[in-house]
Amino acid sequence: MRASTVFMLFVAGLMGLGATAAGKAMGLFGTPAKETPALPQVLVAAKAIFKDTLIETSFVTVRDLSEAELADYNSNRSQYLPPMADAVFQRIAAKNIEAGQVIKRSDLVDINRPEPLAERLLPQMRAVNVSVKKERSAGGLIQTGEWVDVTLTTSFSIPEGVPGNRTVLLARNVRVIAKRNSLWPVFRPLPEDQPIDFTLEANPYRAALIEFARDRGFLSLTPLPESRQKALEKARDESLKSGKITFSDPESKELKDEDERVAAFNRGDLTVGEPDLLRILSLSLPKPPVSLELITGQEREKHTFKGDKHDVTPLASSGSISFGKIKGTGLPGSDSESEAVTFSKPEGSSESSSGAKFGMTKPPRPSTPSSNNMKSAMIPSKKS
Repeated sequence: MRASTVFMLFVAGLMGLGATAAGKAMGLFGTPAKETPALPQVLVAAKAIFKDTLIETSFVTVRDLSEAELADYNSNRSQYLPPMADAVFQRIAAKNIEAGQVIKRSDLVDINRPEPLAERLLPQMRAVNVSVKKERSAGGLIQTGEWVDVTLTTSFSIPEGVPGNRTVLLARNVRVIAKRNSLWPVFRPLPEDQPIDFTLEANPYRAALIEFARDRGFLSLTPLPESRQKALEKARDESLKSGKITFSDPESKELKDEDERVAAFNRGDLTVGEPDLLRILSLSLPKPPVSLELITGQEREKHTFKGDKHDVTPLASSGSISFGKIKGTGLPGSDSESEAVTFSKPEGSSESSSGAKFGMTKPPRPSTPSSNNMKSAMIPSKKS
């Protein structure tokens, strides 16, 4: 190899070393920066979610995990739900969850179907549904698990008496076991101008009485105070454990014979009807007139006796009594109009009505001479 060639190679090597040194000095050959891995996504609450609330997909959203949450995520990854809204569909919150908080499995009730009505009822109890407007159910704010009193407000007209209105306690200490015709605990605004459906737990006789009275006036639900509700829950739990349930209350005139009524109703020996409403409302029909025929020789005279002091079997009808929703009274919850509902013997019967007529009556009209007679305001009901 020529000396000139070796010299050129030596010079080229020096230039390469010089270029390399200059490149390093200028940072052209620095170590490439490592890419930071993306943080995982997690499911979080989009709004405050309260305990025992059925979670809807609109209640949650997905976001990236923060650096502060990464350590817990790596150590408790099994507690984190898939980052998708459907992961909490029809799940119930086991605790209050703040907006923006990560939703973990421990924040939710174990996944399961809702408890059926049969499992919510005590032995010997029955479920009855009532549809009540907001103004007659504490604004519709009564919740599942609360205890209420059921009252009936009705108008009445007694033959040869003055029509009137009364509110009476129909069933006391009744537990709400479902709301909105749903087994799920729904947390959503109540619809305006729409009745709210409540499912109540009552003994068989009171459940039948509520069912019978629902179209004969206005039903109202009145929630009980917290102290009373706790006492009733404690007594309910004790009854569930012991299996012993009693409905009678010796201190109550109405409930002292409740156990006998329930037993007779369960046997099919007792029916619920107009006499029950008369008893609860403390109303009674006037004694029927008694007619006697006096025969003296060839002269015959008919004498009619009317009053309480007689022991003669009545020969004539005692008249009728009517119940219905209050009309045009200005009282809260009164309707402007409704159809009448009447109960009488089947067509073709030659016998007269034996007891009473119940139904919704129209309001009296002062301009009509017969307006005080509520029987004249009753019309047949239409099937819905």
